[in-house]
Amino acid sequence: MTRYRKDYRDPHAALKTALAALLFLALTEKRKLILAYIADYGTDGLLDYADTILDSGWDVHFSEAAAILAAATVDSTLEVLDAAQIKFTDEFVANLERHNELIAKYEAASLLGLAYDSAHDVAVPTVAGFTLAEPALKQLGEVIERTEQQSQELLQQQQETIVSLPIEQAIEDLSLFSGKRAEQYALNAISYVSGASARSSAAACGATHKRSETVGDDRVCDDCDQNEKDGWIEINDTFSGSDTMDTPHHFGCRCSCEYEWAENMREQPGELEQAA
Repeated sequence: MTRYRKDYRDPHAALKTALAALLFLALTEKRKLILAYIADYGTDGLLDYADTILDSGWDVHFSEAAAILAAATVDSTLEVLDAAQIKFTDEFVANLERHNELIAKYEAASLLGLAYDSAHDVAVPTVAGFTLAEPALKQLGEVIERTEQQSQELLQQQQETIVSLPIEQAIEDLSLFSGKRAEQYALNAISYVSGASARSSAAACGATHKRSETVGDDRVCDDCDQNEKDGWIEINDTFSGSDTMDTPHHFGCRCSCEYEWAENMREQPGELEQAA
């Protein structure tokens, strides 16, 4: 039997830093634009406005995030190719690269609150991705209400000054995306695409089974513990504890995944599963 073990490891530092910085900028910018729209027009037509946000150039963040995530798939794919010990054609390797690009684009879209349309190779807005959490909407609404009251009072006093600064400041304050949260998102996304590319590459190279292994300490969650108890399962099946196909199984997961080739499956590469 030939096996390849994909151990838990911290993502490439430079890629993680670049993706975290991009997410901080992109998601802060998006929140600011959404808040400004809601302050002027309410929530009606917000999804249509999301198309305007993308068309104005914001979609460049999707392309940049996808490129970073595609780079994060390289090491795991190369490690799988080495472990498989098979001679690969240039066409097969090119197919792996294209498949990894798809994995990266789906994940980049998800990070930014978009959906990836592979048929047209574009990212499109989603309702969930352009809907703000209730606390932010409530805070903005309270500021708008207070500001309108102040403006009415000034008008009644025959003063022409309209108070708008509190609304602008509220938009600035509420739009700021947490830098720490951006780092966590970046770490998880890079780990995810690395795991997904490892599995899809292993399957294409003839691996037939996989198993998940925890780090074995008292911080291991019940889902990951159950995944380990599953033992060896078919390579494209889901683990029963987390209902996931790859590591990481969840945000902050530290599990490893091992892939296995039967000797008679190492003679010729197989087909790639559709990325999703």
